[in-house]
Formats: sequence, C-alpha cells, structure tokens
Amino acid sequence: MGRYQEVVYSIAVLAASYLLFKVLNCSSPALVAALTPIVALAHEAVHLLTIRLLGLRHRVAVRGMKVGFVIDFDNPKKYIVCALSPQVITAMLAILSIHTPELAVLALIHVAMSVHDIAKSLKYARMLSNL
Repeated sequence: MGRYQEVVYSIAVLAASYLLFKVLNCSSPALVAALTPIVALAHEAVHLLTIRLLGLRHRVAVRGMKVGFVIDFDNPKKYIVCALSPQVITAMLAILSIHTPELAVLALIHVAMSVHDIAKSLKYARMLSNL
C-alpha cells in the first residue's frame, strides 16, 4: 500500500468519525479529544506487550507525527499478531459505545490510527497465502 493511500484511508475514517459524531448527536467533543491521546498510548502499549510476550527484538521509530515500533521477526504470523493486537481496543470501545456514543467515534479514530498496521498485516497475510 502506498504512502498516499494510507493517508487517504485515514482521512476517510476521520471524516466518517465526524459524520458519526453528528449522526449520533454526541454532546461531548471534549471527551473524544481528551481520550484520543490516551487511546494512542494504549495502542502502543498493547503493541509493546505483544512484542515482549512473543520475545521479539524491537526499536522505536519516529517519522514526523508517527511514532511506532519496528520489530525484527522471523515469521510473518508474529508480525500480524503484533500489528493487529491493538484492535482489542477497537472492540472494547465499540462494545462500550452502547452506553456512551462518543466511544463509537473514538473506535473509528482508533481504526484510522491503525491503518498502517492493518495494511502491512494484509500484505503479509497475502504473502503467506501464496506460499
């Protein structure tokens, strides 16, 4: 997936989040704004926990506003597990959104944060299916 394709997908998800915010008649944009950096930190914490549980070597990479982990792996399945593990957060936010609609918006924002992880996981999954 090209660099610009990820940007387009992220913008589309953020636009969908905005529309969902309006459709659900959410009353607290401040809640979404306050929780977004916390969700981002939790996202990276779940990556780190998974990386350590699988015993993989890693380093932190910073590119502009993007911060993440670069991992050394011998098996693409391990990469996929590490990359997709934060989607537990998306699931939890979606479930909790039954009580607080702002969390549905936050779940979509988390998907936008995860576009790169999802795209690379799909790339490795396709590679594995061609073996």
